[in-house]
Amino acid sequence: MPQRSQFGMPGKMMTALFVFLSMGTLISHAQNRNEEVTIIAPYDPTITDAFKINMNPRTQGQIIEMPVLEYSITPVRLNTRITPDRPESRLKPYEPGKDLKSNHVRAGFGNYTTPYFEFFANSLQSQEFNLGVNLKHRSSSGKIKDFANSAYSHNLAHAYGEKYFDNHTLGGEIRYKRDVYHYYGYKPDAFPDIDLSKNDIQHRYQYIGGKLNLQSTHTGEDAFNHAIGLNYYYLSDNYNTREQNLHFNAGIDKRFEWFDVTEYQNFGLDLEIDYYFNEDSLHSYNAGIIRLKPMLSTDFYQYRFFVGADLAYSGDSTSELHIHPLARIEIHMIRDVLTAYAGIRGEIRRSSLLLLSRENPFIQPTVTADYTNNKFAFSAGLLGNIEDVVDYTIEASNTKIDHMPFFVNDTANGLLNTFGVLYDNVNRFSITGNVNVNSGNVFRLNIKAGYDNYSMDNEEKAWHKPNFSAGIGAWYTLAETFTMGMEIITEGPVYAKLYNEQQEVIAEQIDARADLNLSFEYRISEDFSAFLNFNNILNNDYLKWYNYPVQKFNFLGGIGFSF
Repeated sequence: MPQRSQFGMPGKMMTALFVFLSMGTLISHAQNRNEEVTIIAPYDPTITDAFKINMNPRTQGQIIEMPVLEYSITPVRLNTRITPDRPESRLKPYEPGKDLKSNHVRAGFGNYTTPYFEFFANSLQSQEFNLGVNLKHRSSSGKIKDFANSAYSHNLAHAYGEKYFDNHTLGGEIRYKRDVYHYYGYKPDAFPDIDLSKNDIQHRYQYIGGKLNLQSTHTGEDAFNHAIGLNYYYLSDNYNTREQNLHFNAGIDKRFEWFDVTEYQNFGLDLEIDYYFNEDSLHSYNAGIIRLKPMLSTDFYQYRFFVGADLAYSGDSTSELHIHPLARIEIHMIRDVLTAYAGIRGEIRRSSLLLLSRENPFIQPTVTADYTNNKFAFSAGLLGNIEDVVDYTIEASNTKIDHMPFFVNDTANGLLNTFGVLYDNVNRFSITGNVNVNSGNVFRLNIKAGYDNYSMDNEEKAWHKPNFSAGIGAWYTLAETFTMGMEIITEGPVYAKLYNEQQEVIAEQIDARADLNLSFEYRISEDFSAFLNFNNILNNDYLKWYNYPVQKFNFLGGIGFSF
């Protein structure tokens, strides 16, 4: 706004009038005097109008899906040392002069008569391909006091490979697993009239599977990204139970400029076919899901929006169409440091024999796999990163689940050493948190915690589901030669479904449990190392499943060699 003088005239007009009068006076004096006069006018600075640049920095990537926090401690023995899955291949530039090794072998032995062997082989750095093999064996013939034979063994053979092209990666793998357990959850002295041998209570799983996938690796903003994959596995046991699964998936993702409200939009479409063939000693059945998920996401300043739908057609003896919403909003409150989000999602999945047996290997061979429908899950939380050293997430969610599986002891078996599966509708409220600290190769820290509250439709309790779980893991490396690790894992009490003499349901409480593990590894040279792991240092004989105590204090020591 132009300034005004005390007479109400604009400031610029007063300035011009003053200059004009001054010039007139000087001219009149100049007529009487012969002199040169220099006139200096007042400076009136101006600033051109500012124009806002409507551009915001943004990162490209997929919507981050919060994983569900779950803890599963092996009931046969306690071996909770965290071993990360093989990460996705990331090419690194060749390091000249570095003596890389393509093979590594580890072998050890522990109490409870526990031999351990593992072999790794991997191709050296290459911009063209990556190949690898992993072989593993671990077993134990140790006994748990008063209980039946608790021996176990785990064997793995795994081969994988990737071929890199200019704009695509072709990958595949084949995996074989053989796991042996025993239904040791009873005390033979309490049943003197029952004589069961080691083979009578053995449950042996064999798994063979493979996968093949092709995905694009375009980096341009307007690239047409796509992926296609085919997975297959065959699972069997020594009780004539079989499960086959054929899983096909394909997806596309492309950036468009359909609307003027935001600069651009990302459209994605996923197709999935998941089919199962099941057979056991009592019956056989087939079931499958065909799924289509259209998705649209966009950014608007510090906001990110994601909307879509999960359209799934499930079929077995009957068929049904399921439509679930997909929506999420993210607010980048502090760029790359603090993001708040909220969303809703849902999906239907198959509770397969593979998933059930991995969670509880002591299930009956004739349990029936079925669908579990996560009708909707509301979630909200915070996530972020601090200086690329600390990353964290915290989330609260409320989920409506139809036909959720729970493990219950088979009361038809007087020994109570096998488990059946029953399904119930549940409303689950959860709070989960996760913090990771990674200071290069020197120090790592992981803290997890979760709380679950179950509201059941029919059952009295969420059988064998803890309402609280937490874990802390820390690893420190000294002078690149000595590494120490520590883990503390806790779980709240759980309940087993039993019956009294009047056939009334009894919710038998299984006490909360805590576990402490330590690990040490010393690098003797570039090629040799020695390790020693201590598990269940507190020497607890707690139960994961009713009638199934874990092994008490145990240790495993050995050496590693690279060549």
